[in-house]
Amino acid sequence: MKLEVNLGVQSKVTPVIEDVQAWAKDNKKFIKEFSKFILESGAIALSANQLLVDGEVSEARICGFRTGDDECEFWINPKITDVKGKPEPNIETCLTHGFEKLVVADRVKAVKVTYTDVKGSEVKVMSEGDDSLAVQHAIDHLDGIHEFLMDLPQDIDDTIVKIEDVTFHPVKLNRAQTRNKKKRARKKK
Repeated sequence: MKLEVNLGVQSKVTPVIEDVQAWAKDNKKFIKEFSKFILESGAIALSANQLLVDGEVSEARICGFRTGDDECEFWINPKITDVKGKPEPNIETCLTHGFEKLVVADRVKAVKVTYTDVKGSEVKVMSEGDDSLAVQHAIDHLDGIHEFLMDLPQDIDDTIVKIEDVTFHPVKLNRAQTRNKKKRARKKK
């Protein structure tokens, strides 16, 4: 299986995965390679449709998030269910654009997201701050949004803003999400 960045093949809105447990079981190799790709690329968040899998656009509705130096977490069928704050322009980088260009997208301060993990459990999480920006960006890709505003707003001096100034932090598991993981672990025992 060969994964590479989708630099030119437009993808559409990704369809919902109906039977997540069956899909995850049938796609273990993809999930493993997707995790490896995220860790090696330096991305902190990546949507499956940002990738070509053996030359074809992935249509899996799944986002991968770096949660540590060598760990990733996958959100299947993520859906933003609530937002906090007004949309404001945010300067970001994007793997689809080779991390070489700054892009501008409207983002809110926090989003509540419902998704299914690879074990089939529904998870609800409130993502805030920089993590929220990465989550919104990844879900935009799953919703077919790949063209972000490429020119910086007129009121920003783009000679001052450099790629290294734009930072996302690995998605941090909040307390509620950590509690959900612990509950699922106890249920297995």
